[in-house]
Amino acid sequence: MVAHMLGAATIGNMAVKAGFTADEARTVVGIAMAESGGNITAINHNANGSYDFGLMQINSIHKDLYGSGNLFDPQFNLLIAHKIYVAAGNKFTPWVTYNNGKYKDKMPGSVDGGLIPNPANGIPDAAANAPDITNGIAGALSAVGNALNKQIGTAVGNAITVLVAIVLLILGVVILLRSQITGATPLGKVAKVAKAVG
Repeated sequence: MVAHMLGAATIGNMAVKAGFTADEARTVVGIAMAESGGNITAINHNANGSYDFGLMQINSIHKDLYGSGNLFDPQFNLLIAHKIYVAAGNKFTPWVTYNNGKYKDKMPGSVDGGLIPNPANGIPDAAANAPDITNGIAGALSAVGNALNKQIGTAVGNAITVLVAIVLLILGVVILLRSQITGATPLGKVAKVAKAVG
């Protein structure tokens, strides 16, 4: 099965949609990254015979909460995680990585945690995470590609970057052809001379 990875900002935003506050969402991101590495299809078999599924590694002992729902759907997984959190008295103690502190290094704003959510709404602070696009089109394409890679994965990010590059290439060809037809550029003059000689 191909792993599907989510980044810190996506997980944080989804956690807020699932019912966690922005501050709680930072902890959720840390737990998710420590539990599954952001892999929405993660499965782990435990020594007691139970299984953990998806982004937040929801344990099979919570079958009564998720029923026949798809724990590999990250939004559903986070909704169930919120139910577990509430049932535990609004505490993250059902997650081992919370209890052993491993989530702390994965929280947004920590060394490994990635983007820092805006406490007002859980959305990444655009000013703190803005790509540097001061190097022209190449810099802009690189920044777009890097941002997409962080958010939706390398393969899709690369495909979108290539698509944007193709659109820009086509636009450049159209501009060149138009200028050749009108004779407004040296290329247009060269084409006229070549036509006259040929």
